[in-house]
Amino acid sequence: MSPRKQADNDTIRTARRNQILFTAVRLFAAQGLAATRMQDIARVAGISPGLAYHYFPSKENLYIEIVELAIQASLGSFRQAAVAPGNGLARLRGLLHAIIPHAFLHEGAAFFHIMIQVMTMESVPVPARESLRRSWPDYQSQLAEIFRAGQADGSIRPDPIEQQVLVLCSILQGASVLAFVGGGDSPVLP
Repeated sequence: MSPRKQADNDTIRTARRNQILFTAVRLFAAQGLAATRMQDIARVAGISPGLAYHYFPSKENLYIEIVELAIQASLGSFRQAAVAPGNGLARLRGLLHAIIPHAFLHEGAAFFHIMIQVMTMESVPVPARESLRRSWPDYQSQLAEIFRAGQADGSIRPDPIEQQVLVLCSILQGASVLAFVGGGDSPVLP
């Protein structure tokens, strides 16, 4: 039998790392950071705790990485929607169609729930909270651009943009919590 190639080893490492990461997402979302131990993550992932620690030195580091991934993915959707073709309402619909299925289904719901934990729980690692704080103006500016375009073309009411951004974010957060608690059913989108 010939030894594995470096590319094969890299593929195995990436798959194992992702297995740990996505297991942790589900457990952190369901139990919170404080109640989840690395041993729990390893057990559910079907690996040894030592292997979990090989990939992530602590559950806090793992949690922070999960938050960073969630921020990157969601901001990408917001940025795409802000520059998409069409009027403001079409851009807003495009954003909702891009993020709602991810916010309410499978690992996406768990990622979204973790983001809500970061916003609302004191026990999350400070770097996770700071990362979200630093990125929040970017979320706001992307949404504001969509609402501004919609107001300019008449497809969105001319209410104060800051209020529209706050209301939309509040609706998404509340709906995500309800879907997570209620089993992850996604609302029907028009």
